[in-house]
Amino acid sequence: MKKIKSIVAIAAATAGLLGAASSQAGVIFSDNFDADATASVLNFNALINWTVDQGTVDYIRSGGFGIGCAGGTGACIDTDGSTGDAGRLLSRQVFTFTSGVQYFIDMMLSGNQRNGSADSVDFGLVDVNTGALLGATVGPIAGNAPFGLVTGTFLGANAPGSYRLYVAGVGRDNVGAILDNFVLRDKTTTVPEPGTLALAAFALLGAVVARRRRVA
Repeated sequence: MKKIKSIVAIAAATAGLLGAASSQAGVIFSDNFDADATASVLNFNALINWTVDQGTVDYIRSGGFGIGCAGGTGACIDTDGSTGDAGRLLSRQVFTFTSGVQYFIDMMLSGNQRNGSADSVDFGLVDVNTGALLGATVGPIAGNAPFGLVTGTFLGANAPGSYRLYVAGVGRDNVGAILDNFVLRDKTTTVPEPGTLALAAFALLGAVVARRRRVA
């Protein structure tokens, strides 16, 4: 078992509520997964910007295996691959964060699209020296829930050192939440985007809580 040290002040599930999405101002890193392969691949571990260091994920070209990506085009990731062990994406790039600066992680998530049960997703930062996790959990996300924006925020002062980004499916049933359009940025301007479903919002600024992550 591995513990996620999660500094979570807000975990507001707002499924069913139309929300505001954020702009691309201050983008440090982004990935829509479109360039990684030309066809859908089960148990894929050849991503350009990520390794899969635990479990497995499936690479989806929109429409492959009956799964649609955000906007109905491009590619996305099924966070629970086809081995009965949900995967963890770990960024190849290492990041350092400036004290006093607020950072944002944005991503689009849908519920699993194969009529499965609700799923959750862990995301945040992994200390490259200690392996300690600073993160949060979104979910459970109902099966077949449409894509919605998830945003996590943290202060550079709470993340001294060097980190990789991570996104981890939670589950072992070969049916996972679908991930698309991951962005790390350092400032935000919110603009309304009608039709965007805000599944959850997290602020990594408050009291320390712990969540256990099942690891193979």
